[in-house]
Amino acid sequence: MLAPFLLAGALALGMPTGVSFADHVTPAVCPSPTAAAATVYTRTGEQLYAPQSFAVMAGGGFDLSDCFEDMFGNVAGPADFAFTLRGMVDYKRLMISVESDCDTVLLVRDPARRWFYDDDTEVLNPVLELVEPADGVYHVWVGTYESSLCEATLSLETFFN
Repeated sequence: MLAPFLLAGALALGMPTGVSFADHVTPAVCPSPTAAAATVYTRTGEQLYAPQSFAVMAGGGFDLSDCFEDMFGNVAGPADFAFTLRGMVDYKRLMISVESDCDTVLLVRDPARRWFYDDDTEVLNPVLELVEPADGVYHVWVGTYESSLCEATLSLETFFN
């Protein structure tokens, strides 16, 4: 799909991988970062230096193409996860990835209210790499490219370089 081209462009420019979008989502028809997330965690950059994994049912009733240009897939209305991250100043990268047997997509809203999206960076699994991650709340949606639901595992990991 589109992801490999965008990934290469993002890496060349030193930007986070995936696609970033302005805060322009219409809450009535799109994923809502203001709705209570299904699961809430607090982690530090140090804790995430060892990868942390979280089980999730990927997919949902919101079609991303109704909300964002060049985004495809289906996610839940409220985020699957809200991660409050602290102590991130020493870490240069935050890797957020999904593993599943189905075709999954990943949508993240960072503390600066920027949207990031990926589909198919790792075969059928999305990977986002956020550079210079800030402290704050990261809302995460794990979706499916098709309208069906499937089991998936979300992973977060920090890196010093």
